[in-house]
This record gives sequence, structure tokens and C-alpha cells, in this order.
Amino acid sequence: MDSVLNRVLGFTLNVYESELCKKMVNVASIGSNSDQTCDQILRKLSSFAVRGEMISMPKDEGKPSKPIDLLIYNHSSLNLCGHSEGSVDEDKILQFIEPGSFVMVNYRENLLSFEKKIDQICKVNSSAKFGDIKKRLESKMKQMDLLPIASCRHEKTGLVSLLYKKRPKKSEGASRVIRIDTSSYTWVENIQDALDDKEIEKVFLIADDSVRNGIVGMVKCIRFEPFGDKIRCFFWPGNKIRDDLKNLDQDVLEKDLLMNVNLDGHWGTFHLDDIPIDEDIHSSATNCYVDVGKRGDLTSLTWFRSLDDDESVRMVEDNEMEQEDCKHENVDTHYSTLNFRDVLLATGRLTADAYPPNNVETLIGTEFSGITESGRRVMGICHGKGIATKIPGKNISILFDVPDAWSLAEAATVPNVYLTVYYALCVRGGLKRGESVLIHSGSGGVGQAAISLCLARGCQVFTTVSTQAKQDFLKSMFPQLDDTCFADSRSNKFEEHILRQTNGRGVDIVLNSLTDDKLQSGLRCVAEGGRFLELGKYDIVQNHQFDYSSLKNNSSFQAVCLSFVINKICENSWEGRQLAEQFQKFFSEGIDCGEIRPITSHVYKANQVEDAFRLMAKSRHLGKVLIEIRDEKLKLPLEPLDCVCQTYFHPQKCYIILGGLGGMGLELAYWMVSRGARNLVITSRSGFKSDNERGFIEFLRYYQYRRHNIIVTINDAMTPTMTSQLIDSASRLGPIGGIFNLAMVLKDGLFENQTPEAFELVCGPKIKVTQNLDKISRELCPYLDHFVCFSSIATLGSVGQSNYAFANSFMERVCEERRKEGLPGLAVQWGPVADVGVAARLVNEKDLVIFGFAAQNIFSCFRALDKFMQLPDAVCQSCVISSGTQQEASQFENIFQRIAHILGIKDIDALDPNTTLNELGLDSLQSIEVKEYFGRQYNLSLDEKPLGSLKISDIRDLSKNLQTKDKMQEEALD
Repeated sequence: MDSVLNRVLGFTLNVYESELCKKMVNVASIGSNSDQTCDQILRKLSSFAVRGEMISMPKDEGKPSKPIDLLIYNHSSLNLCGHSEGSVDEDKILQFIEPGSFVMVNYRENLLSFEKKIDQICKVNSSAKFGDIKKRLESKMKQMDLLPIASCRHEKTGLVSLLYKKRPKKSEGASRVIRIDTSSYTWVENIQDALDDKEIEKVFLIADDSVRNGIVGMVKCIRFEPFGDKIRCFFWPGNKIRDDLKNLDQDVLEKDLLMNVNLDGHWGTFHLDDIPIDEDIHSSATNCYVDVGKRGDLTSLTWFRSLDDDESVRMVEDNEMEQEDCKHENVDTHYSTLNFRDVLLATGRLTADAYPPNNVETLIGTEFSGITESGRRVMGICHGKGIATKIPGKNISILFDVPDAWSLAEAATVPNVYLTVYYALCVRGGLKRGESVLIHSGSGGVGQAAISLCLARGCQVFTTVSTQAKQDFLKSMFPQLDDTCFADSRSNKFEEHILRQTNGRGVDIVLNSLTDDKLQSGLRCVAEGGRFLELGKYDIVQNHQFDYSSLKNNSSFQAVCLSFVINKICENSWEGRQLAEQFQKFFSEGIDCGEIRPITSHVYKANQVEDAFRLMAKSRHLGKVLIEIRDEKLKLPLEPLDCVCQTYFHPQKCYIILGGLGGMGLELAYWMVSRGARNLVITSRSGFKSDNERGFIEFLRYYQYRRHNIIVTINDAMTPTMTSQLIDSASRLGPIGGIFNLAMVLKDGLFENQTPEAFELVCGPKIKVTQNLDKISRELCPYLDHFVCFSSIATLGSVGQSNYAFANSFMERVCEERRKEGLPGLAVQWGPVADVGVAARLVNEKDLVIFGFAAQNIFSCFRALDKFMQLPDAVCQSCVISSGTQQEASQFENIFQRIAHILGIKDIDALDPNTTLNELGLDSLQSIEVKEYFGRQYNLSLDEKPLGSLKISDIRDLSKNLQTKDKMQEEALD
């Protein structure tokens, strides 16, 4: 119920916030659970960088201590179980509300399901009491001269939130109408003149020529600046608004709202809905694979949609793209196999660095069986991404034909374990007939394969197991083994057993998969001239130290990793080709002679992946663990699986990043390359500025040892001709798959100090470039998947950035228009980014709090972008809301330090106490910031002129006094 109420309140508060012209408001509440609701609203307001002060309502006939800007009225219908008429006298609301103030009314229109059940048990009809609430409240608000502004209703719960505005006083002053467009920026000076004119009470800014206009973002900034409360914004594209405003509805004018937007025949404003960042976007697909969403968390194992499931990608491949050379066919997977390395990777005990680099999205899953496009029944090894519905031929390392007598389930148990033991024992260990071998964890897949191979070659086998049941199982599988062949794998007692059975000599080969002290015991089991073959990666990667002095003379320690062997085969090196031939011969002969035979297995369904991983992690299974993708016997088409959508970039398409040599641009390029892109064109007006930028581009060109085509150009696409040239040159690398506009120029300053030239400069990279890209891409980019513009939370209202907000808001309207026309379009409003970018360069990362938002780390940014690119929405926002308390504690210890930071003074204590802020260079932007700080944190209103005359000593005294006041209030509360 609370979460629903938060969402409903969030909508009406978004509308309310768009009407604010100040950063501090007085909030009061009455009615059911009013204090709790007020707390929720205050928290929400803080996310807009607005401080709300809670005003106590008088119990007698007196007035509130301060004028109320927003009154929250919770009707008694919000009470659960036991609804009764409220005790609040609604007629008294009027006396507390001044013209132009707002009232939020919250109520409920129906019972919840559990309340209905209680009614049935008690044989009452509470729902009858809800019947006339809406009608009565609306009538009452009308009587009070409250004008309806916005409403939000939650269908399931019947929760309703209404926003009203007390009818404003009639304007008696003059007004002026100014039209806003992008043909020129002469209107900037017209607005300045109107705001500065004391005779003019209202300035109507009109944008009605086109939907492509940045008026909304600009007005949201100006509203917080001097005389910003004069502004009234009317955005009604395609409808000519008369200069006398007489073709506007009278009720629209009498509401006297700051923000008036009409895009679909209804007046309103823009607002953003919250979406949980941790919730994935799901779809159904027949081409997907398993990966872990969060390393170390097996509950995050899920199916992800594969790049190859994208219809547009297949269309381009079939018509225009040359297929990559590939020696293997694609395989429709029937069974995928889990190996212990998959568990280590999923749980985070090993990272991808422990294995050879490759170009697949995940290393999890390397073994499979299935049927090729030509109908061959095969089993094989792939680079990764092997728990999948389809294995692309380019990802396959080696394939073997499946014998007719084997099922595909049996075949899936064979490749990895037999290649591992053959390479370890025969290639590296030089296994000879009659030698003795200690095989650890004999009941596992590798253990069973090793026992089978060694017994077939006439060797003496010892093995360790963890339970009697596993020992009995192996004895039934391999009758040659008796009790003397077994020892305990859960303790070091196997060392004593082996030495006793070999009369102190030890064994010729130890095939080890144990760790820590048991590994050390295994070293002491190696005979003179013997070989210790280490299959585990964990101890080696962790750089654990071992006492190799226990190895006898001429003995050797060898680390064996099949992944590196398979990598040589993939590289098609001479050694790799030799090994591939050996493996093929070994499989052919081994299957014929019975040396290679299927391993016992546990089979899980595709929707039981987590269960399969947990079984293997506990090491309580026998043999192999399989995931059944398709049932070979049924021969039915694969049912689509529920999977998580992810953004991929096709390796044969080309992607353009404008303004791509900045910190955010380079990180975007890295993210795109890591998601499959191999062709990038990066633009920068000034080209390379540092060796770091050059080095990063070189790093990307050979990312994961694969060649990537990355071109850097100074073509900034500021004209249609340059844009055509840019797209033409990029198309030589492949069809254009995506365009990302990150270009920006900043020219901050209060609107009163702005010029048409400054607007032209700032709007060029955002407005001109975006329009050029939009127009030319429609003609030259038929396979465009992504059209992304990086916007900013400045469009929500950032003092001193009216030009920047105008430009970004314009881009947002372009993206919205493209989406409506069925074209890709996405504008992302970024908050401050901690690690890279303009904001991070300007201030210390720990001090980075802008417009109430804290710094967002780059990983979080691209996680959000990944989600946004799967959504149908044209405008999305990614930011981290700053806690006021955390912000204050982490940034500044007191007011003195805060002002020093604003002025850019590191050692303010060294200054003359009589020095004034004006003498220290306090400018208009800094004075606004100081005023906002005092108003937001201490509810103090400071005039701009006296502020500049304050001395250092005055600020120090003020800091001490306010801190003392805060401390006294805290003690009083305690």
C-alpha cells in the first residue's frame, strides 16, 4: 500500500515541482496518517533538490507560523479496515491557503481484497461509504475556489491523488508575449528586457511552430533565477497562439501555471516515472544463453537473449554482409554440460582473466551436444556461452560425430572430460602401460573418464572419494577396482593409504583436483621420476604457496588447463592443428575400442539452471550435470524461453560516436566493443588532446586480441554536407547500426548575462548536429538500430544552464518524434558521473553533488543505458539521489567551509577576516549558489547585494551561531 501511495504521490508531486520557482517550500498536512505522508513528500521533494519544511497546523483558530505553499489533505478513506468519516473540517482548509498555493488531496475509491473478506465475515458493507467521496470532494474544492491541476489514480487499489491550486489573484500589471524558435536566438535579449522591466508582471514564452523546441528545459532553469517567477511557458506545437492569447482556453489562463504543454490535445507537463534499476527487461526468445547477472550470486543465473535473435541483424546478414570464415556449422543445442569451472566463474571464485581471452559474452558453458544445420549429430567444445539454445559455428572450437548407439544426452558428457584426461595423462603426463595413477575425486566426470582411460591402458588405479556410496558406485562401474584402490578425499589420510599400498614408493602420476593441504599431501604421493598433474585453477590463480621440496628427485609439477589448449586450436596455429588431429584420432579410436564411453549424469530442464549449479557446487553428484535444451526423442520445435534483454552491437555494423574522445565517450566506446562492436567512428572537434586518449583508442583496437576498426575524425557534422560525408565514410566499414551524439559545449551563466551568440555556440552540437543526423540517417541508414542522444538533468532546472538545457530539451523532442514515427530514438538525461566526464573534471568526486543528485559510477551508468536501450521510451533519466544528510556530512563540515568551496578558496583561514565576498570575486552564479544553500539548509533568505558585503569574520560568526542553534535543537529533541 505504501509503495503504491508513493507512486501515486510521485506523479502529482512531479507536476507540483514543475510549477516551483524557488528551492524551499513550506509543507503542511492534515487528515489520516498525515505526518507519514508528509515525510514521504518531503523525501520526494528532496530528490528534486527542493527543501520542504514541515509547518505545524494550529490547533486553535490561529494561523500557521509561515505561509503554506503546499497543503496535503489525506481523506479518512485511506484508513485500512474500519473506514469512517474524517474528523477534519474541510471548510477550515480554505483559511490556510493563499492565492497561488497548492493543495494535494489523497483518498481511496474502493476496498482492498482483504477488506472485502473482512466485510463478508462481519456482514457489513463498507464499500457503500466510498460511493460519494469523489463527487463530494470535487464539489468542496470547487466551493473553496480551488482549481483542478492534475490527478492520478491507481486502478487496482483505487488510490487517488489530486492536485489543486488556489485561484491566483488577477494580474494588474503589463505582460509581454515572446516567441521561441531555433531560427535565431534574438529572443534571448527580448526575454532579458522583459524580465528587467518592472512594469511587466508576466512574460509569456510561446513555442508553437514545431515539436522540435527546447523551451521546456530552458524555462525550468530560468524559473529559479532572478525574476524567473514572471515566466509563463506555453508549448503547443502546430497551433498558432495569438499574441493576445485569446485563442487559449480561459481555464488554462486563469490557473496561471508556469508550465503549459499540449502535445495530444490536453494541457499538462512532462514528468518521469520511476523504474527500478534492478529489474531486468524480459522477452521470449528461441535464441538465448545462460549467464550470471551478478558474480557470486547464483540466484542471478538466468537466460539472456542472444544477439543472433535480432531479426534486423539476420536481415542485414542475408542481404549485405559477408559471412565470417567459419570451419564449423551452427549447432542447435540439445544438451549443455556444466563443468566445475562454470561454478567457479559464476560464484566469482575465478574471474575471466584466469582463461584465454575470446569474443563471447560469457565464459560459462563450454561443452554441448546437438544437431548441425546439415543434420549431423555432434558433440563438442566451444569458447564459452555454451549453455545456449544455439551454438554459432564461429564459437565452436572442436566437434566430434556422435556414435549412432549413443543418445545426445550421453554424448554431452564426453568431450570435456576425455579431452582433459587425454591431454593431461597422455600428452603432458606421458602415461605408459603398467604405471600407477592416483586420480582424485574419482566419482566426478573427469575422475570416471580418467579411470576408464587408465584401466583400458593397463595401469594400476587408485582414486579418492568422499562417501561410501560413491565408492560402491565406482566399484559397480569398474569391477577391476577393489577396496584397496580407494581412499578418502575429504582428509589427508589418502597419503598414508597410497604410501602403504605402494610400499612407500608413491605413484607415477597424481591427477589432482584437490586444494590446500590435500594438494600438499598429493605432492608427497609422487614417486621418484613421477608427474604431478594439477587440473585445478583456484590455487594457482590465488598464487598460493606450496612446499615443492616434498617432490622426489626427477619428479615434475605441471599445471594443465584444457582451455589454453583449445585456444591454440581456435588460433589455427601449427601446434593447434597437430593437437586437433591428435584429439580426433583419440576420439575415433577410443570410441571404437570402448576406452571412451559416456559418463553417468544428472539431467535438469532449461528452467532449472540454478538447481543444476547448486548441485555441482556442493560436489554431491556422480558424473556430469546436464541442462536439457531440446528433447531428442520428441523432435518438437523449441518453445521460446523467458529471457533477459541485453544490448548488443553487431560486429559487422558500424557505429558513430560524436564527441567520443571525452571520458564518457571513451567509456561508451569500450562498452560497445565489449558488447560486440568491431567498427567505430569517433568524432571530436579538436581531435586527440592527450596520450591517454591515443592509448585508450589503441587498447580498443586490439581489445581481447581481436582487430577492431576504430577511426577518429574531426568531422563534427555541423552541416548537412559534413554529416553526409561522415555517414558515407563510416558506411565503408559496414552498414550504420547506431549513432550516438555526446557532443557538447558549455557556456554557463545566469540568463540575465546570456547572449544570442552563447546560445548559438551551446546549441550547435546539440541542435544542429542532431537535426542533421536525424535527416541524413533517414536517407542513408536503413539498418539503423540505435539513435541515442546524451542529455542532462540540467533540463530539470539547473541555475545558470538555460542554454544547455534548451539544447538538451530540443534533442529530447527529436527523439520523441522519431519514436512516434517508428524510428529508433533515445535521449538519456544523465546526472553527474563520478569517474569521467565534465562534471567529474570540475570538482572532486566526493564533492560531486549537482541539483540534488550525487555522483553515479560509470558501471551503474552503462547498466542503466543497457536497460534504456531495451525500453520503448524516448526520454529516460539516470541519476543517484543524494541524501541531504550524507551530502552535507561528506562535503562540508560547516557553512564556513561550504562558502570557501563555492568561491574556490582552499585556505580561507589565511585570509584577512575583514575581506568581503565581493573582494574575493563573488560572481552572480556563486551568489545564487550561496543563497540557495542558506535557504535550503537553514531557511534563511539573503539578498544578493548585502551578501557580497559580508566579511570573512561575519561568515565565521554566522557559521558558529547556526551550528550552535542546530545543536540546541537536537538536544531539545533528545
